[in-house]
Amino acid sequence: MRFWIVLLSLLLAIVSEGTAAARPWVILFGSRDCEECASLKEDWSTVGDLENGPILFFLPMEEPSNYRLLGRIEERLQVQEKSTTFPVLLIGHRLIVGADAFYEQEGEMASQLENLLRIPETEGIVQAAEQATSLIVEYIAPATAGQTDAASAAAIDSLANSGPAVPRVLLFYQKNCRKCSRQELELNVLSTTLPTLEVTRMDIGTLEGQAMLKRALEHFPQLAERRKPAPVVCFGTQAVADNLATADQIQRELEANPPSIPFWMSPLTEAELAATQATQEHFVQTATLWMAISGGLADGFNPCAFATSIFLVNYLLYLKRRKRDIAIVGGCFCLGVFITYFLFGMGISYVINQLNRMTWLRLGLYGLFCLLSAVLFVGHLRDALRYKRSGNASDMDLGLSGKTHHRIHDKIRQLTEHQSWLMAPAALVLGFVVSSMEFVCTGQVLLPVLTAINATHGVSFHALTLLFIYNVFFILPLLLITVLAISGVGGKAIASWARVHVFETKLGMAALFAALTLFMGWLFLRAL
Repeated sequence: MRFWIVLLSLLLAIVSEGTAAARPWVILFGSRDCEECASLKEDWSTVGDLENGPILFFLPMEEPSNYRLLGRIEERLQVQEKSTTFPVLLIGHRLIVGADAFYEQEGEMASQLENLLRIPETEGIVQAAEQATSLIVEYIAPATAGQTDAASAAAIDSLANSGPAVPRVLLFYQKNCRKCSRQELELNVLSTTLPTLEVTRMDIGTLEGQAMLKRALEHFPQLAERRKPAPVVCFGTQAVADNLATADQIQRELEANPPSIPFWMSPLTEAELAATQATQEHFVQTATLWMAISGGLADGFNPCAFATSIFLVNYLLYLKRRKRDIAIVGGCFCLGVFITYFLFGMGISYVINQLNRMTWLRLGLYGLFCLLSAVLFVGHLRDALRYKRSGNASDMDLGLSGKTHHRIHDKIRQLTEHQSWLMAPAALVLGFVVSSMEFVCTGQVLLPVLTAINATHGVSFHALTLLFIYNVFFILPLLLITVLAISGVGGKAIASWARVHVFETKLGMAALFAALTLFMGWLFLRAL
């Protein structure tokens, strides 16, 4: 950042030499609580030159007249897509969005400042620049900037004072939505023209917001095709989504269609709230159910777990065990793994539930697993591409170490050489030991899935049912291997099939973690 400031300092000196006739200036459109704006003003005061350098005019967007001025400048410059974020800087005839884009101007800013935007709306800025006694000036644009013509003003005045039928607007917004912030500025401007304007604001992240949005969809079916959830503005006979509903646009609609009692003024009924809640719960239950099924299945086909299962069957075949013995060992081993993971899951669910009791810990947990899932998505995708390129499993990073594989194989050898009457309890113990040693690998899936389940269901019978389903699908590949071995399919054939499908397995894991990233991100935003 300081490197750019040095360049800016040199640039200001160059500009001061070439523009002595007219005092150069730059407009900074932002808000008083904008950190980027504060940083820009601090840098400007550090390197600026009051006698020669450009004056920085800071126009807070909290002032409706300043926001109208920005709109007029955008119209003059024929800006097709208005910025939804701030700060926005006007340098010459160019609008630049964001501090980073401003610092990247480098050698272009000198030529831009030689051709200042001279339009009626900026004449006040030009005069203030000549009289400036400070390098940074907070400026409030005159109220006439962007004002409607006399006929329109009279019509709006009549509209605003037409008795009980006051002008009303419905705004659906979302927390941390930058575009929603700009829409709010348009409504602030409108409220200066229509003092009696009533704006109803509904957060689409709440049950009430979703219920009202469902009612809005009945009046404006086209809203179902919107690309973004918010903002959505309803006024008169119109609803605007995906685009900015300007103050002038809303005014014209309210002029053409005198205000009446709109649909959102009727209180939401218990039936509407209950129906919306049922829809949300159905979505969450469906999502967590498929997450448990796909998570368990992907975890079961996880190469580190799958390879252990194949080694177990191969070793039993090597010992020339009878089919009956293979069935006993395989079945008891599956049961041991199932019980172990179910107990692990219950314990982890209890810990997660305790952490969820504190808001800041819950946010941290969701954020952590969102980040972890994103990292694992990238890791499994990279493993898939590496394996496809080389065909060598050692090129993959996410899996058990060779040392851990050897330790697991040693345990299998020790616990499968017993007499027949000891095979069942030995296999149960083996399932516990192996699944515990593999948890560092397989737990990558179990932990975020349990967090998602617990976030929506808590520690409940339904959550335990989902954990049960997860474990059923987790041991399904092992049961399949055992059945194939009993049916006469050799371990080499199963291992060969597994090697051929490592790429697809890794892609499946990547897809699962992508879904978990989105779901955990949604939980994080909902909990804010």
